[in-house]
Amino acid sequence: MQSLPNTKIGLTIDIDNANETLLAQAINNGGTFLRMRVFSQDIEKLEFAITIARKVSPYLPIIVEPQGKFLRINNLEKDLILKRYDKLAIIPKGWADQNEKKVEIDYPDLAKEVVVGTKIFMNNHQIPLQVTQIYGKTVICKVLANGILVKGDPIDIEIENLDPNRLTKDDSDILAKAIKFGADYLVIPGVDNVSQLRQIKKGVSSRQIKYLVKIKGSKGIKNFDEIIQEADGIFIDPEEVASDISLYEAIVAIKQMIQKVRRLGKNSIIEVKASKLISLNSEEISSIINLVQDRVDCLNITLKAREANPETVSGIVNTVAHTVINTEKFLTANPVTGDTLASDTTDTLCRYVSNVVDELDLKGALILTRTGKTAYSLARHRLKTPIWSVTMNLWLGRQISLLHAIRSFIVDTLPDDRDELVSKAVKLIFEHGEVDAEDKIALVMGSTVEESGLNSIVEVIAVKDVLA
Repeated sequence: MQSLPNTKIGLTIDIDNANETLLAQAINNGGTFLRMRVFSQDIEKLEFAITIARKVSPYLPIIVEPQGKFLRINNLEKDLILKRYDKLAIIPKGWADQNEKKVEIDYPDLAKEVVVGTKIFMNNHQIPLQVTQIYGKTVICKVLANGILVKGDPIDIEIENLDPNRLTKDDSDILAKAIKFGADYLVIPGVDNVSQLRQIKKGVSSRQIKYLVKIKGSKGIKNFDEIIQEADGIFIDPEEVASDISLYEAIVAIKQMIQKVRRLGKNSIIEVKASKLISLNSEEISSIINLVQDRVDCLNITLKAREANPETVSGIVNTVAHTVINTEKFLTANPVTGDTLASDTTDTLCRYVSNVVDELDLKGALILTRTGKTAYSLARHRLKTPIWSVTMNLWLGRQISLLHAIRSFIVDTLPDDRDELVSKAVKLIFEHGEVDAEDKIALVMGSTVEESGLNSIVEVIAVKDVLA
């Protein structure tokens, strides 16, 4: 059986860096999904980037995060060093200005969005500014903390106190194109109340797309129980969670959110920003180990744009994968209680299966699913072994492959006859090297009746008996 981590590993790349060689290296070294942050100026590139990813693998789950409410600085000619109390001019592209330190943005109306005293944040709050003067289309800011804007890096700008519920036209365009071109998940950033998510879902026609929320600050933590009922999972950026609370409070909140999401049978992804490539420092290794022990579904690696090349991506993904695999060796199954979207019967059977696989030392669990509900219910118990999911739905297969331990297999047809169905599924995972003839596995068979919502078959089977 191929040695792959049960905790999934994904990669965030800049759309301009999407190429077949880079993505192939990520997949070959243990990467299982791709996240794209899409800014206003990237909208027209989105189709090309998704097409490239689908060419590398039609089974690769793609996550799109719209950034329409964020602004982005145009490419700098050189690194710009900012010191506390410096004066920095922010101007639209092509606007003439005589200030010594200035940056251009692809947005003409910033001067209309801010007033004197407004705070502006660069690079995920690392460099705070405060507006001191506005004239024409020029916004003059005072730098509040030392920092550096690096040539070649994507530099984001966030404006304080914009209406958190607003959906910009660019956001709407990004959402529409992400759905049109076949993204599997949408990440909604900066969520601190459920109305934000409801507003976005109301404007989206697709029933297939799934929504991950990025919880922001103390208000988002307070409203989390209500928000997660409306979402399909969470995408955790620790810095965003800690936007107005201490790091310790944020860590505690993140651990609690992961457990709540697990009990509901939903997805949890956490962002890991790599400071070095090829090797990880001790703090980063410790953080990854703790996250795996917290039983998160996925780790998402975010690299700086200038560092995203096939060699560095291969190295960092491989290093993270080995760290995860070595950590998982010491973990056991961890059954939880709670109601998922599956039926009570399915939830009960899946808890039973997680215990059976562990106690009988089975090679894994095989589920045959049409809706994915069994996969969500079983994956939350964090089996040590793989969970093989066989489905005819390509979209569903990609989405559930983000769940802990799930390995999706998509087929064109599934026989109606029960014995033929089991035989086809077992032979499929055998031919892919997932099991040997002498192995035994658990079978969880979803109903062949559409919309039934029940599972009627749970049994232990010997692979060689099916292959005979």
